[in-house]
Amino acid sequence: MNPITPDQLNALVGVARGRSVEAIAEASGEPVNTVASRLRTAMLKLEARTYAQAVAEAFKAGIITKEML
Repeated sequence: MNPITPDQLNALVGVARGRSVEAIAEASGEPVNTVASRLRTAMLKLEARTYAQAVAEAFKAGIITKEML
């Protein structure tokens, strides 16, 4: 698996915190399309079909920890 980039991790943590793509984009000062693209790329790397599944796979892989929330 290709490593998750810091920007992808930030987006995944946002989803894990229950934030929408729009809220993550606003908080980071980036366009919604950029955040959505990062999440889609992370989904591919984690072999996930949804954002929620990507978060679950990231937890399983130790990429996201409960301390990050």
